[in-house]
Amino acid sequence: MNLVTLTEAADILVKVCAKVSPNETVLIISDKAQDTQIIEALKQTVNGVGAKPKVVIYDSLEGGRLPPPYEAAFNNVDVVFACSTEPFYYDYFYDCTSKGARVLSMFRINTPTLLRTIQVDYEELAEELEDLGKRLQKAKIAEVKTLAGTNLVMELAGRKARLATGLAHKKGDLTFIPAGLVAVAPKEFTAKGRLFIDGTIIGAGRVQKPIMCMIQRGRLTDLADDQAYPLLRHKLSRDENANVLCELGVGTNPKAKIVGGAEDERVRGTISIGFGDNTLFGGKIRSQNHLDVTLLKGTLILDGELIVEAGQILV
Repeated sequence: MNLVTLTEAADILVKVCAKVSPNETVLIISDKAQDTQIIEALKQTVNGVGAKPKVVIYDSLEGGRLPPPYEAAFNNVDVVFACSTEPFYYDYFYDCTSKGARVLSMFRINTPTLLRTIQVDYEELAEELEDLGKRLQKAKIAEVKTLAGTNLVMELAGRKARLATGLAHKKGDLTFIPAGLVAVAPKEFTAKGRLFIDGTIIGAGRVQKPIMCMIQRGRLTDLADDQAYPLLRHKLSRDENANVLCELGVGTNPKAKIVGGAEDERVRGTISIGFGDNTLFGGKIRSQNHLDVTLLKGTLILDGELIVEAGQILV
């Protein structure tokens, strides 16, 4: 199937993913590094459905926070498209969703990723994500293995899984674009074993060769060849909780590809591991850091049942 155009992608985002209605106020917020064509396409489509676009573009973040003049942008809006190339604190989302706004987080998205991943069957995707989410919520023990050598075991805590369905239709909904990711916060400080990062360090790109890490009592304690990946070392040492294993995820988007970016977490059958803050997933870890890595051809076992085997979803 041919890639959609930006106009068609914006049409899907506004009409299918957010179901924007006439007279709604729609915040489109981004940094200046984002492709302006994405912003313009969203604005034109919002106008086209009779809603009111509110476009806010800022220079850069200040330690994860928006510059003070822009913090009020989330007031009195019905829908938010957050298109920044670097993520800001989710507290802004929590505040406006608590007041009924619908939020679509599109952090780190670029034009090729948007055009490649946007055209999926969202209802079918949501159904599969909900099934995987229930399995993660019910399980007590998760095992993650890869051909590269990863062998991790962690306890799960019965927490509600976060689903990137791409759909934000009800008041207070928070979803993610690209769609196609289910993630959960494991029980803190229970993960142990070896982790070989052989896919992507989100925000830094593809790894040149697998990076071996040791996980003990839920923390990344040893990182081989860290001099080759200074960003990884920097982020994992930002504060005392930055190196805590905080997230386990599975990608389900059939259109996503391994490209060295945020899209990689959505690749069907890819397993992702996060470190740092897990409050987005109902966890207890607060950190300035949230760093995700992807594992290729991974196997996920929940309470002894094969869920993903060598990158293939079995359930």
